[in-house]
Amino acid sequence: MPQLGPLQIKRRTLTTSQNYPVHQKTNIFEADLDEPDSFDAAIQGCTGVFHVAYLIDLEGKEAEETKIKRAVNGTVGMLQACLNSKTMKRIVYTSSTSTVVYNDKGLNIFDESIWCDIDCIRRISGYSGIASYAISKTLTERLP
Repeated sequence: MPQLGPLQIKRRTLTTSQNYPVHQKTNIFEADLDEPDSFDAAIQGCTGVFHVAYLIDLEGKEAEETKIKRAVNGTVGMLQACLNSKTMKRIVYTSSTSTVVYNDKGLNIFDESIWCDIDCIRRISGYSGIASYAISKTLTERLP
């Protein structure tokens, strides 16, 4: 797991007047997946986290290894910060169909027992941005 340390966090509070359907006491924090320890300050004292954003490089501008490392380490950093906070009660992690649809099982219905097969992703999508997104998302969600 990554080592945690201090890093600046951009912090802003949204109100319903900004057209966001959030409670007035909801704080939105930005952290950097490239800096897994950047989640510490954002999560400190929180009781809930919604992890809803994920970088997608459909044009393949970055190396696949870079994207996978960022996704896995960033998510681990966020989860570690939740554990370290001692106040966390609930984490909501947004999944993607890209973690289940690439397989050779011929299924029409998917559940949490079905995962993408990395070799199948390669056969279907090659080394495209879609492939690296599906691989990094699958590997992140399958963390032990």
